[in-house]
Amino acid sequence: MANQRELYDRYKTCMVRIETLGPDDQIHSGAGFHVGNGIIVTAQHVIDYSLSKVITHHLHNELEVRKIHRHPNDLVDLALLETNFNIDDALKNTTYMYTDGVRQPATERHSTSIPIGGHLDDWIGDELVLSEVLLLGYPRIPLSREPVLTAALGHVNAIIDRYLGPHPFFIVSCMARGGFSGGPAISEYGFLLGVITSSFVADDQELELGFNGVISIEPLLELLAAHQLRPPNIDDEIWGLFTS
Repeated sequence: MANQRELYDRYKTCMVRIETLGPDDQIHSGAGFHVGNGIIVTAQHVIDYSLSKVITHHLHNELEVRKIHRHPNDLVDLALLETNFNIDDALKNTTYMYTDGVRQPATERHSTSIPIGGHLDDWIGDELVLSEVLLLGYPRIPLSREPVLTAALGHVNAIIDRYLGPHPFFIVSCMARGGFSGGPAISEYGFLLGVITSSFVADDQELELGFNGVISIEPLLELLAAHQLRPPNIDDEIWGLFTS
């Protein structure tokens, strides 16, 4: 089991910042992440406005978005972007200094995709309650010149079923903030726990007063399978459940 600093170093290279142009002519930022083969995962509401740019964290280059796939169920806040994401060569040609003074290739410390877990909805009990979670995103930070990748640590507080929507959510202790939407929630065990999509608030309360909601991975697997987009590291048996 990796510590959270190691997870941050490993998976920050998979992150992208998604910029959209709102009806107020303001730039809005959300998050997305690479799961392999150029596939970027995000929350559907992140791309509700006119898509402006998708920028990689590692190289700060703008990606070409070739196709957009939204989940067919409007109650499932997920979307996929088919892009030309590829930072393999950049990592191969980069070295990083470890604290013990030994230089090693970046590929031994960083990943180009976040592996999706195998915890399907029917298999989820309370085993992951109180486990640690790393959240990555691009929340707006007052007085910052530009959005920056931000990491937050939390714990799984509960697992709930909503009144609306067919899939469970992990309730995570980190404060809900705009800009984390579409980002990954990474389990302390090194796999994708789910996608940050929701703030559960009562009435018209502010976003930050709500509970941070992370949708489970099953609807993501459904969406990937519907468009025959198989990321690496997906177990054959699990993939077969969605393609048979």
